[in-house]
Amino acid sequence: MDCVIRREHNPNMSVASVRCIAALLAALFLASCTYTGELDDSFHKAEAREDFEAEKIPLSVAVVKHTELADSNFRASAGGHSVDIPVDNALANALRTELTSIFSQVTVVEKEKEATEDILVKPSIRWRQVYQSGGHLGFKVKFSATVATREPRFTIEKHEATEKVDYSPPAGAYAAQVIQGASLFVLTPLTVPMATESIGGKAKTMIGETISKFVREFADKLVESGKVQDYAALLIQPNAKTGKSAVLPPDIETQATAKRRAAYQKPSSPYDKYLNGVVTIRSADAIGSGFFVSKDGLLVTNHHVIGKEQTVALKTRDNRLLFGHVIAGNRFRDLALIQVKGDDFTFLRLSTGEHASIGKEVIAVGTPRSLSWSVSRGIVSAVRDFPQMRYIQTDAAVNEGNSGGPLIDLESGYVIGVNTLVVRKDLAEGLNFAVSSEDVLDTFKEHLKQP
Repeated sequence: MDCVIRREHNPNMSVASVRCIAALLAALFLASCTYTGELDDSFHKAEAREDFEAEKIPLSVAVVKHTELADSNFRASAGGHSVDIPVDNALANALRTELTSIFSQVTVVEKEKEATEDILVKPSIRWRQVYQSGGHLGFKVKFSATVATREPRFTIEKHEATEKVDYSPPAGAYAAQVIQGASLFVLTPLTVPMATESIGGKAKTMIGETISKFVREFADKLVESGKVQDYAALLIQPNAKTGKSAVLPPDIETQATAKRRAAYQKPSSPYDKYLNGVVTIRSADAIGSGFFVSKDGLLVTNHHVIGKEQTVALKTRDNRLLFGHVIAGNRFRDLALIQVKGDDFTFLRLSTGEHASIGKEVIAVGTPRSLSWSVSRGIVSAVRDFPQMRYIQTDAAVNEGNSGGPLIDLESGYVIGVNTLVVRKDLAEGLNFAVSSEDVLDTFKEHLKQP
């Protein structure tokens, strides 16, 4: 910063006047000094990830510096000093550094439409000042990142985190103020930039530490959720006709899993014909269940499982990973219909209502607490009719993740309901509800044929 002071000699000017003008000039210097330095790329170091040292996820990733990120500067002022530090490059580069320890290739792009990578990561960060006491400041920082496929467009994961951060002026700023006062503000042109540099330097340290914490937590959760690994498996699984993968050899990602699986014999089950028609569904916000209702890839689930997504990822019991597109939905009845490409799926038949009599034995199939293809057994406890829909009440165990899975009448093998509601376990036991199969057929009558 260039600060220039011009003063003309005036023999009639009093000492008090000089001091007054000096104080005024000092105030002007204080008000006009803003630190704008950027963080260098070396502030963040990725920690070693033992699980990924030998083999990274075989996907390319683009960190997108979108418009919202470009306006995420850290801005603050106190005691006559201010900082305006850009963080877009810092955050993008920190993500690139951290994600390079997980993925085979990571780049930073300015615009989403320029990206050609497999996955897009769109981060944002916001700094909100929540208190100020002298030079001491407190901030609430919110970080978010969306992980999505480029084509077809599918949100794999959404991550949000908040952090409270405190800032105290550095010792160098206090020292500059002491020198400034002792010199009767004569040294203001030197001490103000010195104080501003010291304040800005500490602010950069705080920003860097905060970004590093967010980035490491984001990367850890990305690995733990397994959603990106599933997408990688989808890309590298071999083509059914050619046996070849479009991206990598089929054994790269599944080699360790295959070795473990070979050590165990897969036992047969009397429920295999039902289990094979059920899928695990993952959207950006939830994990749930669904089941095929046609040979050509129509499947039913709950509306709350897919949320606002138009494309979801699903896994079949034989470990195929597929994309499904939502073609119809009914929020009131909490039902959704999904179309998957294919023509040879194991499917379950929907009852028209005659199989849902009280006392009949039923099973619930789904993904309770992320435990895929779990079966619980019970009876039809009651049939509850409401003006616009019917619920099948059952005591078969249903938990979070069962949503969207079938409730099956064991005698006929027909689906009598879609598991939807659970009364909290601390309030009651064995009170679980499924939207009736009649309502499914009625809701999607344009797409589904009567059994």
